Amino acid sequence: MAKLKALAVVVLCHPLVGRLLRSLFGGRVPSLRFRGWRLDVRSPAVSPRTVAMIFWGVYESAELRFVERGLRRDLDVVECGSSLGGVSSAIAQRLEPGRRILCVEANSDLVPLLERNVRSNAPDVESTVVNRAIDYERSEVSFIEGDTSTGGRTSGESAGTRRTVAATTLSDLLDAHGLEEYALVSDIEGAEAGFIHHDAPALSRCQQILIELHPGERYGNLETEAGMIEALETRHGFRLTPKRGPVALIER
Repeated sequence: MAKLKALAVVVLCHPLVGRLLRSLFGGRVPSLRFRGWRLDVRSPAVSPRTVAMIFWGVYESAELRFVERGLRRDLDVVECGSSLGGVSSAIAQRLEPGRRILCVEANSDLVPLLERNVRSNAPDVESTVVNRAIDYERSEVSFIEGDTSTGGRTSGESAGTRRTVAATTLSDLLDAHGLEEYALVSDIEGAEAGFIHHDAPALSRCQQILIELHPGERYGNLETEAGMIEALETRHGFRLTPKRGPVALIER
């Protein structure tokens, strides 16, 4: 059954399907699974396969389910790794009046899409987009473009097209934008180890974390999912609630 599902995803998310969908919907593609928003995909930075994944509800599906079911409405949100704004739009639509979202994205090619998508899907919510990477060792990092056009990273293997992006820390973001208690949403391809191990002040103000964990070597250490969750629980006072694959919801 699992193999059949995987085969179905390959077929349904073929680039030819994505090109057809992009044309059919005029570049603003809905999701059959996650209703309520359309994503602007009118950019070479969004691959046809990603377009198809959005339409069929495969794109960021675990994060979107957690947003729908458990993300707190009563907190400002900092989202690290906002990509083209799918999860960002779902977050912004969920927030109570007066709450705001700060979107942090390292890939400058995606920033215009991110801004348009959040603004069009949640026009009444205060949103800010920052083109930065999260890093605790350098003032700028080498950003590596992903092979799916929205899967870039600032750590890991050396394959892929590189560009330089300015770095910041979670604490600096909070201070610069006047954020106190907040919820953190993070999908930054391994860079989450930075704030887990090096930014206790920022995490002390955080009330909830929705995070995709990426095991691997970071800051000279081999990080595992279990090790990062343990650090969040024992050092920072969080507790793990639901988990789906590498995506976890962690509460204060």
